[in-house]
Amino acid sequence: MFLLSPGLRMRSLTSEAAHFSDHRMVTVTLDWEGLVKLGRGSWRMNTSVLEDQTVRLSFSRRYLEWRTLKELYDSPIEWWEMVKDRVKGYFGGVGRRKAREKRASFNHHNKALQRLSLLQLEGFEVARELSETKEHLATLYREEQKKSQYRSKLQGLEEDEKCTRYFFRKARSGQKPILSLYNSQGDSVKNSADILRAAGDFMADCMTPSLPMETSQLPSWRVLTESSRR
Repeated sequence: MFLLSPGLRMRSLTSEAAHFSDHRMVTVTLDWEGLVKLGRGSWRMNTSVLEDQTVRLSFSRRYLEWRTLKELYDSPIEWWEMVKDRVKGYFGGVGRRKAREKRASFNHHNKALQRLSLLQLEGFEVARELSETKEHLATLYREEQKKSQYRSKLQGLEEDEKCTRYFFRKARSGQKPILSLYNSQGDSVKNSADILRAAGDFMADCMTPSLPMETSQLPSWRVLTESSRR
């Protein structure tokens, strides 16, 4: 069975044996009966949403409902076009909802980080809550990093690894990955999770208001910064 876009009709079909292969050569002649509608381009489903069991169960129920509508269409092709549109609409809505939830979660934890940092400076015991908030933010940053890597790899595959402007632009950008950082204790860390944690601690310290402190109590990077200003 061949599934063709509306506006195309199969005029003839032949199948011939190929002596040099165990496959058969298929020749199809098509007629353009009408205008073939072109969409906005290819759509790629965000497969990460399938990790949610609730989404999988909800889609299974919807698909079973769509199968009951097959008899209402003149051909399986028309029914399948309907299914494709509904699949795209369903998973597109799920993706947008999860993106909103992720942005809201990031904003919530970012504000919590600032609030807890202020409380810690005032002497409150919030070390456990502060550590959990930093870990949540680190997880969100790791997810965004994986998404960026996937998009870069996908674009590379689409460009067929040719020397296009995309690769020349990447080569000229001069961006280098961060392989190591010094944490607040002055130790060099090279693990990805430790690097993210050190960067989060640094940003949290930058966002907290400055309080009068002795020079011996200041972090080493701040002592060096203030010394250079003098």
